[in-house]
Amino acid sequence: MIESPFFVCKQKNQASNISVTYENVGMRISLVRILFAFDSRVTPDQARFTFTVPCVDVYSTWRPVGGAVRNVAPNWRKLTAASRLASGAPVLSMISKGGNNRVTVALSDAQTPCTIGCGVLEETAELEFRIDLFTQLVSPLDSYEITVRIDQRDIPFYDALSDVEKWWHDDLGFAGAYVPDAARMPVDSLWYSFHQELDPASILAECKASKALGMDTVIIDDGWQTDDNHRGYEYCGDWVLAKEKIPDLKKLVDDLHAIGMKVMLWFSVPYVGIYSGAYAEFEDMYLCSAARNRTVMVLDPRYKKVRDYLSNIYVSAVKSYGLDGLKLDFIDAFSLSEMSVDKTFEDGNISLENGVEMLLSEVMEKLRAINHEILIEFRQTYVGPTIRKYGNMLRVADCPNDTQSNRNGIIDLRLISGSTAVHSDMIMWHRDETNEAAAAQLLAVMFGVPQISLRIPELKEDHRRLLAYFLSFWREHRDVLLEGKLIVKDPDVCYSMVMAQKDQKTIAVRYLSVPFEVQENNSYRLFNATTDENVTILANSAQVFDYKIFDCLGNTVGSGRISDTAVALLKVPASGNVELLPIKS
Repeated sequence: MIESPFFVCKQKNQASNISVTYENVGMRISLVRILFAFDSRVTPDQARFTFTVPCVDVYSTWRPVGGAVRNVAPNWRKLTAASRLASGAPVLSMISKGGNNRVTVALSDAQTPCTIGCGVLEETAELEFRIDLFTQLVSPLDSYEITVRIDQRDIPFYDALSDVEKWWHDDLGFAGAYVPDAARMPVDSLWYSFHQELDPASILAECKASKALGMDTVIIDDGWQTDDNHRGYEYCGDWVLAKEKIPDLKKLVDDLHAIGMKVMLWFSVPYVGIYSGAYAEFEDMYLCSAARNRTVMVLDPRYKKVRDYLSNIYVSAVKSYGLDGLKLDFIDAFSLSEMSVDKTFEDGNISLENGVEMLLSEVMEKLRAINHEILIEFRQTYVGPTIRKYGNMLRVADCPNDTQSNRNGIIDLRLISGSTAVHSDMIMWHRDETNEAAAAQLLAVMFGVPQISLRIPELKEDHRRLLAYFLSFWREHRDVLLEGKLIVKDPDVCYSMVMAQKDQKTIAVRYLSVPFEVQENNSYRLFNATTDENVTILANSAQVFDYKIFDCLGNTVGSGRISDTAVALLKVPASGNVELLPIKS
């Protein structure tokens, strides 16, 4: 267990008192409480706390926004999990070769800028954990308190992460926003497929086609607010309809509602561009520049005028256009700089993190008063326990045509996001893509809500059939996929296999060529997201299974029975699947 002699603090002499207390709250779970008392109200310098544990059977590192980098690093180049209210989450896990937890460290403060890092000490073969607080400029404080949760139980790492989410939710009050059922249905996002080239006729034709395939919501992205199509943000800030593109957005929304689609609209929350009328109006209310030449600035939400301006824009848009939700982008761009750290405000000396939370709280409160079922999409990296209170759709960061990043992002978000709806980045592919490779992109996002960004009316027939088959299966089984217990294998290689289990049903996707184990009295659907057609089935009992094999378009290509054997080898096409149904004796 972690004991006081091993918890070391390094901080400049700002604090008159730093107290550290320890409590063991369960089998191999410790809580370390740290309290700072400052002599006066100060902007704190960075504080560092370190502790070590033996590096025994430690094989990989897991972080909320770690991407594909999962190795065990040296202590002089630690892998870190960075967190603040608008980015990341304060948790890091060190994992065994078999996928079990070795040490998972989480923090109670999901607002203040901080990092958790871990690396190997060469001299002792120990893991050195380092917790850095106040890693970015924060507003002045007179005291500060934080709790460090250290879990050393030998359990599956995904269970340790689930328990961190429960700690945040149950013990610390980080309850996620209400999630409407619509947040758990497939989405047609127009960003990759349309970019800023928007027109009502094309959007309506697109949505008629996507609705027929199983998509229930459309996101109208960047471009509706500007006639400029160069994909910059110099025209953001006024949020006035570009009528040369869309003469009547209310009519378009009504037409989309008539075909059964919900409609969401994109806003880049903090950005104000030089060509907007708002640029001069808020000239003294910026945090920093989002462009080197100051053509795009970041608003400071600590000002009530800024919060009122932004929240009223969103309220007006939802009311005027009849929207069902908003895609609120770039919230992770809120960041203090030298130009904004020492300001004072009519609401007092509030922190930037509090300013961001006040803005999001006001936005959510006002929008839910209009529509209790309002949809709010956030995306990586703003996915932590605090910000989940204000968004009910968390999307993987942009990774066009990147199957592995989409898979990693989906699973990583699922592991710490509780009941919040986790969405994929938008699926897209080239017209000449093979059916199997296109299907592999869809299989990568099986355990999240799929977002699609393809020109549906222009799809080849095979691609249309492929998409229809996947979305039909996903909708039919979304209760298992989204609500079932998530089991993941081999995090060190970005998940060789992922399974969702509920009510004796298991849906699994094999991302690497690994065997698949079946249990008695359970039904299974195993998707083969590899190019290796040889799928080994391992039986833990004498259970007999009937099986049926499908290709990636849903065509039946084989069937039979598995009986009287502990091992069976089936031929499952690339991106195809096999259904295994138990036969009662």
